[in-house]
Order: sequence, then C-alpha cells, then structure tokens
Amino acid sequence: MEVAQGDNTIIGDETYRSVYSGMAKNLLNRAKQHTFSHPGTAGLALANYQELGGYKWTFHYLPNTIDPISNAHKIITLKLGEQIWRFNNGWPILCAS
Repeated sequence: MEVAQGDNTIIGDETYRSVYSGMAKNLLNRAKQHTFSHPGTAGLALANYQELGGYKWTFHYLPNTIDPISNAHKIITLKLGEQIWRFNNGWPILCAS
C-alpha cells in the first residue's frame, strides 16, 4: 500500500482508476481502514476480497490549501472541495451516492 500526495495527473491516466474519494483528518489511519476495515469505520476492507489481491492500490490525497476562518468554514470547504473533485473527475465506483 502506498500513500502519496496526489495531483490531477493520475486522473484519466490509463494505469490508474479512481475508485473512492473522501475526507479524513488522519490519512494513514484512513488508508488502513480502507485496507483492513472493521465494523463501524465505513472502510472498503480491500484485504477481505481475494479477487482484489492482484491489484496495486495507491492512496493519493489533495491537501486543503484554503485557510479557514472557523472550524465550520473548514468543514464546508472540505466538503465543497470533494464535490468539485467528483464533478470534474466523475463519481468513484466505490462511493455511496
């Protein structure tokens, strides 16, 4: 498993396919939750599916670069950023609609 700061170059690249997008305070813990999920985390639990073992899973992230004026502003800008990303790149197949 890799965790790397992402950029838009992987979107549309034939070697990578975005299957999930979301927000997290601790990216390493969230990557672990998606790999080895337990009930209550809403993680993908990728390690539970033998069929997925042959794929290379890479976690990319985009930092929120907007300085928030309040905690509420920070949450709103994170959610808005995620929706803009999904609008530009499509709805990932493993995200709930």
